[in-house]
Amino acid sequence: MKSTDASLHHPPLPRYVPAGVALCLGVLLSVVAFFAVSRSEQDDIQGDFGRIASDRASAMRNAIGSKLLVLQSLGAFYRASSEVDREAFGAFTRPFFTSLRGVQALEWIPRVPGSEREASEEAARRDGFPAFRFTERKA
Repeated sequence: MKSTDASLHHPPLPRYVPAGVALCLGVLLSVVAFFAVSRSEQDDIQGDFGRIASDRASAMRNAIGSKLLVLQSLGAFYRASSEVDREAFGAFTRPFFTSLRGVQALEWIPRVPGSEREASEEAARRDGFPAFRFTERKA
């Protein structure tokens, strides 16, 4: 019978084993929690970035669309007019500079045949541009 009693009794565990098991379990749970929270934070950051990027892209599309509308309006103005002079061009484009941020310059540059060059330069000088003259690019 003594042999049976010996098989039922285990030698006592050292005192540090339960503490070691608790420590290992705590470390394991901490690592799992760290990666879970880290992944959740990363998902939140990516979601925020996606929303902000989408908003910015939409704002850019709207801004470019409004500038394109200015150019299309200017094209329609030219197509509807038999002749556009400096004064008409200025009157048509002036509101764009006050109502649309980002429109910095629109230029009136008419095609002038060589035979009309002097008359056109003189007309510009009379319109308040005393040093006006055409320049040509050299090869």
